[in-house]
Amino acid sequence: MASAIIVFSHVRWDLAFQRLQHLLSRLAARHPVVVIEEPLFDEARTFLHTCMPVPGVLVCQPHTPVAHPGFHDEQLPYLRNMVQQVVADYPDHIAWFCTPMALPLLQEMQAELVVYDCIEHLAAASHAPKQLAQRESALLRTADIVLAASPGLHRSRCELHPNVHYVPASVDARHFLRSLDRANSHPAHKDIPGPRLGYFGVLDERIDMDLIARLADAHAQWQIVLA
Repeated sequence: MASAIIVFSHVRWDLAFQRLQHLLSRLAARHPVVVIEEPLFDEARTFLHTCMPVPGVLVCQPHTPVAHPGFHDEQLPYLRNMVQQVVADYPDHIAWFCTPMALPLLQEMQAELVVYDCIEHLAAASHAPKQLAQRESALLRTADIVLAASPGLHRSRCELHPNVHYVPASVDARHFLRSLDRANSHPAHKDIPGPRLGYFGVLDERIDMDLIARLADAHAQWQIVLA
């Protein structure tokens, strides 16, 4: 049986079907994939909720009584036990880190290979944990292979690791080809007049909402749809 890929992710699987989900869904055709997400707070009990959103991908959502978000140090005693449970079912496995904050959990594994999937400049975020830069340095020393999601990340990580590969986000051509059929409209859009300007992607703090508001004010005849 092929080695399982055990992924530690700060990105929720059901947030948006984007680069990470596309990669892992395709890898699941050859390797069992287990995604361990950041913990969710549950004051009453500690447990691991699991689901299989696509064939071959098992998503694990830890629930703990710790209020600190992400793979915080206070979460580690609970997460160590859960990782041990997961690894027991997949003795042959690859460790895949989307966030360096989960690196201490590598101690609970006997990984054949360590992958650092560098999705974004996490350390540049205003809310970045103080340990993040230190753990990323440690992960870069530990990883066998580094994947970079953008040209800037690729350039910067090439200076820090000898085996870095640029794996960019892309477009699901088969999915978006359906938009060529003008009759294939979402029911939520049926009462929105044209012309419509659409955006499909992640909606978070990186989007300049003030700029979008100014665009809407400048062209009142346009309908701006964000999804």
